[in-house]
Amino acid sequence: MNRILLLDPDPYHAAAVVGALRGIPCKAIVVPDLRNAIQLMRVQVVECVVVVSHPKSDWQIQVDAIRLVARDQPDPPDTICLLRGPYQGPTDRVYAARKGFVLLHE
Repeated sequence: MNRILLLDPDPYHAAAVVGALRGIPCKAIVVPDLRNAIQLMRVQVVECVVVVSHPKSDWQIQVDAIRLVARDQPDPPDTICLLRGPYQGPTDRVYAARKGFVLLHE
């Protein structure tokens, strides 16, 4: 069973995302902040990290920190950034493509 680390500061939204993941064989581990996500990644193996953020927040900093920790692992997890809010053009997707992670708009 794959483990998915979900970094989401909104507990209601996190519950909705976990509910949407019930259709696939995985275990979702929800953490509310970056510090807890990094600590967990250092002691547990996860196959995917989903960072949920608002477009106007510092989501790039969060994703870069997650990817820095992931890079030190033997089998780095995939990273997905789920932006909540309106689509604001292709700039964010180009940034994600250059950095090697997936960016989705909710």
